Amino acid sequence: MGWRIGRGTEVSVWDDHWIPGNELVGRELQTENEVELVVDLIDDENCEWKTGLVERTFTADTAEKVLQILLAQNSGADFQIWRGELSGDFSVRSAYKLLQNDRMVPSDLLLQTDIQKFYKKLWNLKLPSKLLITVWRASWNYLPTFVNLRTKRIVTSSACPRCRDGEEDIDHVFRFCPITKEIWNLLELGWINNPNIQSFWEWITWVVGRSSLKQTRLFCSTIWLLWGARNRLVHEKKNETAEEISVGVKRYMAEIDGIQAEKLSLHRIENRNQEELPPETTIFFDAAFDARSKKSMVGLVVTDRTGGIVKTLNISNSNVPTPFATEAFAGYHVVKLRRSMGFYTVRIKGDSRTVITKCQTNKEDKSVISAIIKDRQELSKQFLKIEFQFITRTQNQMAHRVAEEALRRGETVYLGGEFLHDPQDASAGRWRRSPN
Repeated sequence: MGWRIGRGTEVSVWDDHWIPGNELVGRELQTENEVELVVDLIDDENCEWKTGLVERTFTADTAEKVLQILLAQNSGADFQIWRGELSGDFSVRSAYKLLQNDRMVPSDLLLQTDIQKFYKKLWNLKLPSKLLITVWRASWNYLPTFVNLRTKRIVTSSACPRCRDGEEDIDHVFRFCPITKEIWNLLELGWINNPNIQSFWEWITWVVGRSSLKQTRLFCSTIWLLWGARNRLVHEKKNETAEEISVGVKRYMAEIDGIQAEKLSLHRIENRNQEELPPETTIFFDAAFDARSKKSMVGLVVTDRTGGIVKTLNISNSNVPTPFATEAFAGYHVVKLRRSMGFYTVRIKGDSRTVITKCQTNKEDKSVISAIIKDRQELSKQFLKIEFQFITRTQNQMAHRVAEEALRRGETVYLGGEFLHDPQDASAGRWRRSPN
């Protein structure tokens, strides 16, 4: 499991997987600046990394990777992702591959009926994926409890930080800690406190197997929120009572149950009369990337409803990790034009199928460009109508050349209706210039 960074308040610099391409950052690199959480490395006001602090905290290679992690302007909570897939989403295929390579080799267990039933019921729950992944991690004892961390020689003490009366292993966190037992009772799930079941795996499959759908949703949500409360205690020294946690669980379940009603309301808004919408603008976008300097240039071509070019625009970005992120930045800057040019309805066209596909949905993205996608989703709410369309490179030639030429010159230019290239590029008829 890994993390995508939002505010950085939930992620340990040293104990969590959050830097792409890196395993855990060893505490032997920890400096005297007392950096503990990722939020310590972020300038909240400007939504950017504290470059100097990052470079003082890590080796040059690691610092470069950190500075290339994208931060959303509308930062939300940190969220967990599945490192086995580039998309960040869990897949049975990647989990099976991981388990085949694991020393415990538990892949043969997946063939058993009870295992299949458990995971089928788990993944069919209509709950956020971050919650389900936490339950999955717990089922395989992949959570960084203090017992697990001590085994890896990351900590020396494995005492439970909440009750101080026992070692914090997976069973203690979710079954045997006195606070946990009280929470299960407050949620009317006291029957799951069964001391006769030995292993955590047997316990969790027994609970899910005996529970109704409503009880299973409550049980899994509580597992996730219990682990979140544990992390707040460890990292923020925030000690919550059993009653506070149980109230939080009930409030969360009420919010989840209200999502469907909210979706129906949004659907009605989206289906409003299209005849009332203003004339539509089309924007073509592309980007060019310099792998050595990690800089990119976005090329935008704005056309009116007749196909005439209204404006061309170049925007530069630094600390861009990959060409993939370059294309995502391009799509984001298109949406930002809403503020400066007053668009209300727009069709956006680009030749990156993956980026266009991600822009066509409001689903939470977990890939390396999740921060850009989140900002794009927020800005898209300002439009009456916005549509993303995939086109071929040939159809996107003008935006491509605008970006390449600007990157070659190293300039950021606002060209209000002018061409960067020989007018013959547009003479084929696809690109017509608006009359003066």
